[in-house]
Order: sequence, then C-alpha cells, then structure tokens
Amino acid sequence: MNNPLVSVVVPTYNSSKFLERCLESVKNQSYQNIELIVVDNNSTDSTKEIARKYTEKVFNKGPERSAQVNFGVEQASGEFVYKVDSDFVLDKDVVLQCVEKASEGFEAVVVHNSPDTSVSWIAKIRKFEVDMYKYDITHSSARFVRKEVYKKIGGFNEEITAGEDYDFQNKLNREGYKTGFIDAEALHLGEPTSFWNHMKKYYDYGKDFVNYASENEKESKDQLGFFRNVYLRNWKRFVKNPLLGTGFIFYNILKYSYGGYGYIFAKFKLARINFFVKLYNNAVMLNHENIKSLFDENCQAAFIDLGCGDGDITMKVANKIKTKNIYGVEIEKNDVIPGKQKGILIKEFNLNKKFDLEDNFFDIAYSNQVIEHLYDSDNFISEIYRILKPGGYAVIGTENASSWCNIFASIMGWQIFSLTNFSSKKSTIGNPLATLKYQGPNLKTSHHVRIFNIKGLREYFTVFGFNLEKTVGAGYFPFPAYFGKLDKIHSHFIAFKIRK
Repeated sequence: MNNPLVSVVVPTYNSSKFLERCLESVKNQSYQNIELIVVDNNSTDSTKEIARKYTEKVFNKGPERSAQVNFGVEQASGEFVYKVDSDFVLDKDVVLQCVEKASEGFEAVVVHNSPDTSVSWIAKIRKFEVDMYKYDITHSSARFVRKEVYKKIGGFNEEITAGEDYDFQNKLNREGYKTGFIDAEALHLGEPTSFWNHMKKYYDYGKDFVNYASENEKESKDQLGFFRNVYLRNWKRFVKNPLLGTGFIFYNILKYSYGGYGYIFAKFKLARINFFVKLYNNAVMLNHENIKSLFDENCQAAFIDLGCGDGDITMKVANKIKTKNIYGVEIEKNDVIPGKQKGILIKEFNLNKKFDLEDNFFDIAYSNQVIEHLYDSDNFISEIYRILKPGGYAVIGTENASSWCNIFASIMGWQIFSLTNFSSKKSTIGNPLATLKYQGPNLKTSHHVRIFNIKGLREYFTVFGFNLEKTVGAGYFPFPAYFGKLDKIHSHFIAFKIRK
C-alpha cells in the first residue's frame, strides 16, 4: 500500500476543553499523509476557532454526531476515513498502524480507546472494564474504515444516538468485511467526574438504546448483556485487582439499573406511542369509510375535492360516486402533478380566497381535514355554496373539539390534541401525550387555525343557507374507533353532508 491519504473526521460540540490536545495528537502522528476534517454542531464556545488553527476544513452540521460524521465523510478525499472523538488523544503511531493493518487485507480497524485514570476514581473503574474489551470484536467497533466500505454500509445510522458504534460494526460484520485490531490506543480525556451525573447519562443511554436494540435484535443480546463472556476470560484481572474488581461489580449493577430504568421507560413510551398511532390510524380509516357512505351514485355528477392532495382519496370517492367528471383544488406543488396524472382537473389557488370556479357548476363538493387549516372559514363555506348547483351537496370532514380526548386534555390543563400543531415552527406543542408529529416543510400546511364541534358546525352551515342531512363520527380515543360511530358528539373525527 503506497502511502494512502487518511481523512480524520472529528465531530465537535462545545469541545474547546479538550479539542486542542486532540488535534495536536492528530498533527503529531508519525504517519503524515492525513486530511483533517472538523464538523461542528453549532458550538457556542471557541471550538471553531481552535479547529481553524489546525485545518481549513471546518464545517457546521447537525443535529448530532452520527450526522456530523457522515457529513464529514462526504467531504473527505482520503482512501480511508477515521472517526476521532474530540476528547481523544491518539498515540503517535495510531494512524500508521491502522494503515499497515489495512495493507494486510482488513477493510476496517479497531482503535482501542482507554479512559484517562488521572481524571477520577470512576475512570479507574471504567479502565478496568474497558481494557477487557481490547481485541474483543463483540464489544468493540472499528473507527478506521476504507471509505468505499463506509459508504456501502450506509455510514452511521442517524436514527441511533446511543450504540451507534456497535450498530456500525454490526453492519460491517453482516456484510462480511474483515476487521482488524492494532496495539496503539486513543486516550479518552472526557471521563466522568460526578458519579450521579454519570448514572444519569446511562439512564439517557438506556432510553436511546431502544432504537439500537430494534435495529440489532440478535447482536444486542450479547453487546448489551449484563453477564459477558469477556469477564470470565479476564478472571485473573479480578484476582489481581480485588478492590477494582469489587468496585466494578457494584458500578456495573448501578449502571445497568439506571440504564435499565431508561430502557424500560423508553419501551413503555414507544409502546404507548404505537398504541395511540394504531388507534389513530384505525380512526382515520373508519372516518374515510364514514365519509364514502355519505356520497350517492351519480355517473353524470361534476365532483370537486377542495384540498385534493395527491388525488388518492379523491379517486376513491369518485369511484364511489361512479363519476369521471373529477375536479380538484390543491396548493401544494408536490401534490399537483401526481393528482393531474390520475386524471383530476386540478386548479391551484388559496381556499382562503374567492374560488376560481364558476357559479352553480358542481353537483358534489368534498373537503376533509381542510377547514381547520383555514383562517377565513366564512369565505370557504360561502364559496362552496356559490359553486354548487341548486340541490347539490357537500361533504365536509374535520376534527372535533368536543372529542373525549380533547376534553381530557383541557381538564389536565394541556393544549387539546387537535390544536397541538398550531405553529409552523414546531408540532405537538403543549401536550405530553401528543404523538402525531409533522416534519420540515409539512409544518407550514399541517398546522391548525381553529377547531369546531358538531353543534357549532351544524349551526355554522345553516348560517350560509345549507340544510344538514347527516352527521357521522369516528375515533374514540383511547377506545376503539367504532365507539365514535355510536357517540359522534364526542368522536374525534366528524363529517357532515349538507345540501344547497
């Protein structure tokens, strides 16, 4: 192997305390063909200033270290990439030994990192434990990897924030890549000084390990297990160091207790979320069935969906009506094209404004989960009345302010479920049980402006001249969705058939 370029990627966040020593150790490597890349996550200290003293390649990227490292690898020019934490100090021959090991046919190399025992008594116990893992592939992870291999396995999983190193190594193992070990080490400076803060960290790790365990079901049983074969293989350490060995046992019991509490809490939270998401999805499906039941067959009808999205639901309703005269209104550019491809004649305009549609043209108008997003609902209802033919009807669906779950939230002093997404900046505000989250650009179109109940909407429709024909309900959280059909006054989703 002829002096390949090695890209060292250092993720940072407020790392000024140790960063200079870390980067100095990279600079002083006996192997010099190194490209240094620092990826910072919006540090508020002098991290970036320190980094720029050692490299021009200083970037800003979040939201956490896996995303930072993946981004750094994208910027890398080296044949190999080496992830180095900002509180590591490398032995001078680390990179050299990694390159030599790679020349023997290994695609990945483990660099053992050992705690700095001068920091605290906790570090001494941690070193007693961690040094048992040197040369043990079950409890180690490669940080030095051939870049093409890194990319083939997808880099670090950005959904995993604890155990991401284990997950990375497991992906290497599954794909059959060879992992080697070197003797040179990295010294970990950022060892814990407060025992209880350290236990709190393991509690947080326990919560995060739920994601890791779900992705690595088989491997996690060994990698996260309390009883490990590596301890038995190192029984002489316990005999030679009885004080450290005893301390490690008690430390491990507490570590797993705190981590276990965090893990159980996260599993309970995940189970709760899955339970409510399933209830919600069942309610949505029943609501769609309810809505379809309100339409009459009319193969000649001019039918319009106000807020048709990508047209999937629009076409299902049109099939129920058995009409080919299908129109839609949609403001989201990404939905307009697939909607038009389905044969829907779509116009693009804001439903808060006067509709760009003819008077008395449509036999049937439909709108579901739209009225709660509009700041001018008066315009919306009056315009529907205008575009319908005499005797034509509309089906309008929305969420119910008087659903039992919204009443419960109000009693608890929380934001009601149907109004937790009122901001275009963040979803699920003010309610700890809210689980339906919107991301990125969807926030701007998904937030609610107002919520109605059955009595309010019934009266509201009559103000504009409509006659109410039928009301249906679906969803009855936390009970099965069908209960909402029986007690629509307190169901979560409500829909109305109103006639001009």
